[in-house]
Amino acid sequence: MSEAGMSTFKVALVGNPNVGKSVLFGLLTGKYVTVSNYPGTTVEVSKGICKGLNGRIEIVDTPGANSLIPLSEDELVARDMLLDEYEKRVIQVVDAKNLRRGLLITTQLAEMGLPVILTLNMWDELLDRGMNIDVPVLQETLNIPIIKTIATHRVGINALLGSIESARAPNLHIDYGIIIEEGISKIQKLLPRDTIINTRSLAIMILSGDEALEEKLRNKLPNGSLDDIHHIRDNIQKQFSNPLSYVINIKRANYVNALVERVCTTVLQEGKTLPFIRGVLFYFLVPLAAFFIGYKLATLSMFLISARLQPYDVLTHVIPIAIGGISSVWFSLYLYLKEYKEKSTISEILGRITMHPVAAFPILVTILWVVYKLVGEFGAGTCVDFFENKVFGNSLAPSGGFDIYVYIPFIKKIYTITHVNFQGFNYY
Repeated sequence: MSEAGMSTFKVALVGNPNVGKSVLFGLLTGKYVTVSNYPGTTVEVSKGICKGLNGRIEIVDTPGANSLIPLSEDELVARDMLLDEYEKRVIQVVDAKNLRRGLLITTQLAEMGLPVILTLNMWDELLDRGMNIDVPVLQETLNIPIIKTIATHRVGINALLGSIESARAPNLHIDYGIIIEEGISKIQKLLPRDTIINTRSLAIMILSGDEALEEKLRNKLPNGSLDDIHHIRDNIQKQFSNPLSYVINIKRANYVNALVERVCTTVLQEGKTLPFIRGVLFYFLVPLAAFFIGYKLATLSMFLISARLQPYDVLTHVIPIAIGGISSVWFSLYLYLKEYKEKSTISEILGRITMHPVAAFPILVTILWVVYKLVGEFGAGTCVDFFENKVFGNSLAPSGGFDIYVYIPFIKKIYTITHVNFQGFNYY
């Protein structure tokens, strides 16, 4: 049977890089796969006939893309495949634990008006991180089928197959502000009406500076229309200090952030994030570490000063203690007010502390000091001395050796069974 006879429409797998598209593609198509270069590029595209649906659907695995405003050849191919004029539906594969990144593409697919099924892949990894997504709320908001999958374990594949017929355009609209919205309307009037996707989406892409799209539309536009579009875009750009692409992306990001805040929750599992551990961190470890860091940095400063001024003991002892106490109180209060009440996880807290513009530097200095103490003094000093003096000795004097003891439980006594000096064994 010919390919034309087997396919009534196509389904494009779309998503960010490394979200499991290729695994899903293999599960959906099995061994009926062809690989070829997309016309005009060196980017490989995989195609196959979907199993379990009477061979009616062709699945196309598009290259991974972070945006449908192309910045690379891979993204250009993914976007152009969505612009191709044939009936298509989209399975958007999203890494469930990185929902925000995936929804940025969802907003662009919604603007295109393409029928979409949203697949929340790697659902197990989301749960392992103590996170959850309110799928019913997200599904009600977008008004599209949303399927939870674990592609590596074949979980959710049958549900995904059954939802292809129910794909529809996401129900969302982003308001880009009066100035940009007026520009979108003006550009829409200049665009051809026979495109497979919404002219609103094309207008937004053009305002974002999509030069590749302009080349595709050049032959379809009446003479002078492209110059009019450039004039509209330039007039809008004059009213913004940032590039229009940045302004549009920020609007999208704000919409996505608000949606993610509504549907994503962090599950503080009592078995994994115990209140006792959080209490020990905030009320003991943090004050102690902050005091130690402040004291050591102050001691170092006093040492450098003493080389020139030879200060009294009050400077070399009392002041470091005072500075350590101040840093302990300040940092403990800062963390309590910023993190404790927000119920942040310990990993999130440690991540933000090490990225803090003020706290990061003393923490780095302290870590380097600890590494020096462990490697430079304990490793290269204490351990080396032990092996040289106690185990191997040196060229002038034999090793002092060391004793090996044994404890005998039933008589509750310890005996020295041998003395080792690498020149023989002395038994006692």
